[in-house]
Amino acid sequence: IAFSSLFPANRTRKAFVVTFLALLELIRLKQVRVAQPDNFAEIHIARVTDSEIELTPTEGSVQGN
Repeated sequence: IAFSSLFPANRTRKAFVVTFLALLELIRLKQVRVAQPDNFAEIHIARVTDSEIELTPTEGSVQGN
């Protein structure tokens, strides 16, 4: 999905901020990935698939001794 499609012209500032913060949270949680092929080019957003998720130990877990 194109980044610009998330923000139609008729949206309120509040809706813009909430949508942007939600997108940042999804990026932080590695649920979506974003790519921009060139400077000033459209930003593309894609959902991370199960096959792309790296299985890593959770923070704070105890490794076996």
